Amino acid sequence: MTQLSKELIEIVGAERFYDDPEILEKYSKDNSFVPPRKPLAVVKPIKGDQIERIVDYANRTLINIIPTSSGFPKFFGDTVPACPGIVVDLSCLDRILRVDRRNKIAIIEPGVTFDGLRMVLEKEGMVPYTPLLPRSTKSVLSSALEREPITIPKDHWDFNDPIAGGEVIIGDGHIQGFGDSAGHTMEEVESGKAVPVMPLGPSSIGWLNMVQGAQGTLGIVRWASVRCRIKPSIEKPFLVAAQDLKTLVPFLQKLLKRRFCEELFVLNSFGLASVLTTEAEAIKRLQASLSPWVLFVNIAGYARHPEKEIEWKEEEAMELAAGEGLELKDAIGGVSATEVLKALQVSAEKDRRLRFKNSCEVMPFSTTIDKTPELATSIARIASDYGYSPADVSIYVQPVIQGCQCQCEVVYPYDPAEKKEMEKVKGLYMTAARDLSYGGAYYSRPYGNLADITYKDTEIINVLRKIKRILDPNDILNSGKLY
Repeated sequence: MTQLSKELIEIVGAERFYDDPEILEKYSKDNSFVPPRKPLAVVKPIKGDQIERIVDYANRTLINIIPTSSGFPKFFGDTVPACPGIVVDLSCLDRILRVDRRNKIAIIEPGVTFDGLRMVLEKEGMVPYTPLLPRSTKSVLSSALEREPITIPKDHWDFNDPIAGGEVIIGDGHIQGFGDSAGHTMEEVESGKAVPVMPLGPSSIGWLNMVQGAQGTLGIVRWASVRCRIKPSIEKPFLVAAQDLKTLVPFLQKLLKRRFCEELFVLNSFGLASVLTTEAEAIKRLQASLSPWVLFVNIAGYARHPEKEIEWKEEEAMELAAGEGLELKDAIGGVSATEVLKALQVSAEKDRRLRFKNSCEVMPFSTTIDKTPELATSIARIASDYGYSPADVSIYVQPVIQGCQCQCEVVYPYDPAEKKEMEKVKGLYMTAARDLSYGGAYYSRPYGNLADITYKDTEIINVLRKIKRILDPNDILNSGKLY
């Protein structure tokens, strides 16, 4: 037994320390093009104080630790070690510490999944805010920290949402509360004596802003308060079809301005087919029956006079659609809006991005809604230039911050056994990423090679490095991932 394994076993126990080559191989790679590297070991803490002890151990030994909380599959290379180190898998920290209906929050640990949270919230008449069809192994906290967009833009006020407070273990080993959690213990929060509903602070320091999107390079959030919503009494979804994205944009903007819709987003035909079916042949059959672009809109009625609420919302949505020459329909091409809504309300056993082929490269970016048609045209053109079928590219447009911005996701499926196809996607991906950045795309989640496109200003790089030196002076947290 090595000194490393001995000390880590003392912290987490022998049953939660893993150095088997097969397990290390699993954690050494994901679906991205980030070069694989085996970790030295994997540990799975079951208590928050074990994370503190692991961080203290890493600072004493100057060993790299890579935090992760979601299960496989993974897509962005952020948890693939950039240098030798230990993977700290937080998936066993899966307690829901408190649900507060009055303040519409849940206090959760990093390993809580969307299905786990849904089950507990159901008893309180609540539901979580979710990204588009999260996989069953996806961590709620990881999704929020990585700023994955939720599907209800009217309730999305800023990029902190849905996080409403929490506690982070900084790289130097000290524990820092952020938002309303600052100055309070976990016991006070768990008992309800302190209620974290605001993520800002303490004072003028934006701890959450620093650790959110940092890929685990500045701190490890060991619990957080996440906003939830009251479950609607009645829901009525619709689909709107269009031959091009430009046709949908004015209508989408008007709906966002009114702020009365629940789920609201746009998918191309391939993206929608990938949401509703799980096999390649079925995806292609369904895609052929759909319009090139489909807008999904859901309206809801709550406890007080839900039928009347649905009635006026539907009437206004119909008028707005008619004004743009569009029509709200219950079904399109054999796909019902209710079927889409039901798919959104459960987690996926098979990730939607891996349903067509065994692997894919995912490009997430932010932009404004008016720029999305041009960017979508560029995506199709560049794919054709590389001999890659534009019909096999999934495009998802999700308005955020009440429509002030939108986050887009482009998925390029490929078969890793086909080397030519894989190399084609590699070249295509970086060409598209560069071209889209000139057209108004911003990579607010700059994974892997996207960092080279995002961090063009040396002053920004210097500031990031200065923050890293202050918060993680020994460079023990996911070393090599912050630019």
